[in-house]
Amino acid sequence: MGGVFINYRNEDGAWVAALLDLDLSRRFGSKQVFRASRSVGPGDFQPQLEHRVRDASVLLAVIDREWADPVSGGRRLQDPDDWVRREIELAFEAGVEVIPVLVDTEMPSRELLPEPLRPLVVRNYTRLRRRTVDDDLARLARMVEQVAPELAFFDLVDRRPRPSRAGPPSALLDPHRALVDFQERDGVVADLETWCLTQAGPPVVLTGTGGAGKTRTAVELCERMAARGWLAGFVSPTMQPEVLRRLDTALGPALLVFDRAETRGAQLAAALSAAAHRPEDGRRVAVLALARSVGDWFEHLADAEWGATPVPYVSVMELPTPTGGHAEFFAAHRAFAAESAVSAAAAEPPAFPTALDAHEAALAEVLGSAVGDLLKLERQYWVATAPVYQLPDAHPARFAQVVAAACLFGASDDAEALATLRLLPTFADDGPDVVRRYGDWARELYPGIGALNPMASRRLTEEHVTTTMTRYPDLLDLLPAVTPEQAVRAFTGLAAPAAQHPELAARLGAAVARAPARLVPAAIVAVAATDEPDALVAAVADCAAELSTEDLDVVVGALPRRSLVLGPVALRLEERAWQVHRYEPNGDLVSRLALRFAARAAYLGVRQDDAVTAALDQVESPSPAVSAEAWAVLALLHTGDRAVEAGALAVAGFRDLGPQYHGQYATALHNQSVRLRSGGLATEAGELARRAAAIARELVARDRPTYLSLLADVLDNLAAATGDVASAREALEHRHDLARVRNDAYLAPYAGTLNTLGRLLRDDDPESAHQYLLEARSRYEALNHRHHGRFDRELTVVTDNLAALEGDTNG
Repeated sequence: MGGVFINYRNEDGAWVAALLDLDLSRRFGSKQVFRASRSVGPGDFQPQLEHRVRDASVLLAVIDREWADPVSGGRRLQDPDDWVRREIELAFEAGVEVIPVLVDTEMPSRELLPEPLRPLVVRNYTRLRRRTVDDDLARLARMVEQVAPELAFFDLVDRRPRPSRAGPPSALLDPHRALVDFQERDGVVADLETWCLTQAGPPVVLTGTGGAGKTRTAVELCERMAARGWLAGFVSPTMQPEVLRRLDTALGPALLVFDRAETRGAQLAAALSAAAHRPEDGRRVAVLALARSVGDWFEHLADAEWGATPVPYVSVMELPTPTGGHAEFFAAHRAFAAESAVSAAAAEPPAFPTALDAHEAALAEVLGSAVGDLLKLERQYWVATAPVYQLPDAHPARFAQVVAAACLFGASDDAEALATLRLLPTFADDGPDVVRRYGDWARELYPGIGALNPMASRRLTEEHVTTTMTRYPDLLDLLPAVTPEQAVRAFTGLAAPAAQHPELAARLGAAVARAPARLVPAAIVAVAATDEPDALVAAVADCAAELSTEDLDVVVGALPRRSLVLGPVALRLEERAWQVHRYEPNGDLVSRLALRFAARAAYLGVRQDDAVTAALDQVESPSPAVSAEAWAVLALLHTGDRAVEAGALAVAGFRDLGPQYHGQYATALHNQSVRLRSGGLATEAGELARRAAAIARELVARDRPTYLSLLADVLDNLAAATGDVASAREALEHRHDLARVRNDAYLAPYAGTLNTLGRLLRDDDPESAHQYLLEARSRYEALNHRHHGRFDRELTVVTDNLAALEGDTNG
């Protein structure tokens, strides 16, 4: 049956047990939670207790101040027949996970416990405090879900009540509190509401600059969908991917929001794959990701696979920037004045680039301050709250380091928070009790799903992190000691400040160089998640030459298959790894590294001679698949007849490998057809294109998200080779769908098919041809502007086709 068993002593822990029962039953369902006072049925209670303990997924041991006290509850623990003791012993014997829940106390010392209970002291525990009970219960639920992921279907979204206390000034800016009346922009929320209700609607990434209002928009959408009876909310960053992978069997309807999606690739890939494979007649699960842009992180997501389940394509929607931001300013001014009980008239504001800028200006005006002084007010609040928590040796440096650690690293639970804060230089001479008090202070100061959380304003967070790191550069020494997830958060948060402060960038590089195998993979994830990756890329590049072989293998294994930003660095690392292992007996490893280097060089258009050498070394591989792949890479690297010869060998190689390689076979046929068409062999090119199209259609019928792009490419080439307008129209339709989903990757191919159609219709339908070519030119001009001349050649071809058509028409 599984579920949660609550172990408690009736006299002292009954109220805590009832609270845990109430909260966990609300999250997971009452049948999944066992509390003796509620759950024991008629008859002998002893076999019922024993059965439910052994069958549980997790046992929660409620421990208060009296629990192990030698003069009170502790004496009863020495009795082997004490039921609190027996339940915990049974759990240990049955392999049931035991989580101590400390209620306003510390973990008892090992000496106070009978021998069978002593394993408790090394268990990962959590705390329950009256002042932070909502956040503590949420963290306990996350711990339970890690042990029993099947329970998480009842608790997919964060349901913590919004904080009622005012807190520091930045708390007023928290979009989850929804203090400011929502300001609709171009009907975005209405469009998203319609999307939620559309059964076949693809997952959506809502993009916008930092502070644009993405989170507040999602909060409004969640409220509207919850009013319709949906499960709607933000998925915790600590939710396990294996839980999300089983969404294909979860009940709906549900709206799941992933904030800061750039750093949550594993979660998103799992959720998107599961959502795409839910039965068509099942109730809807809509997935909404929030991100600043669709950069490298989005490419990595598209490349991800979970077993045999590929990640589907995703629609991208941009949140419009508020014009001037005046409506946002006045709405925020009214809300903040009411919340702060301040009577203040709003002055005529200037124009604001984002909603957050407007809100910060309104907050500063209500508080009688300048926007630049908001962080000063925040720090004054830290000092004012210190006596309430009886913080020992409270001083500005200590506050600054604790808040910087919360903003940079965060912490998912109490143990992680304590471990992180104990690393700070300010606590070098202090014991765990002092550190724990500061952790409690930070948790209540900035409540959230974690045990340590950042400020609500990213601008204030970046400003505080920058000044603190400048003042206390040793904080970067914490990076090798924190968890990989914390390191990713830190790198993502440091990327923008490091871009503006060269000395911080240099220290960041030095920190990465001290533990490259641990930190480079985290930095690579962060590169894909930030708009300003240069400092992180430099940090990876600077340590590349000094990596040991062991570290080099770890780093190369973390590199993405495609990334323009990391491309040159990745090429150097892959080449070095290939050279290091080149003469080792592990042929599969050598082949994989050589072809990775060669394919990367072909992708980047550099180091062609070296790449050819690497690929040629593999054509005689005893593995037919490796040999076929080597010829395919050589065909990309060569030109003219040599490319055609290599392409023919790749086609033959993949053809002979059977159905499991049909994707590679269709790709090789398509690429070879393009080469033949470029060489003027239209008939031969058309024949290969038809074969490729037949295979691609079969693949799309089985797995449309993975192979639709290949089919579109094949059809466009088939149209160009044979003049088949129907194939061109079908290719345009597919590429239009793909470009709507990922215009970063598919807008250029879409423009290419527009050009193909315009050229093919030149004689039979010049008016339509003219419209297609005009749109193609417009698309390429926009792409060229964005990518600094990268599409000059394509733009010239379209312009020439337009000129020829207009010459025909005028003639």
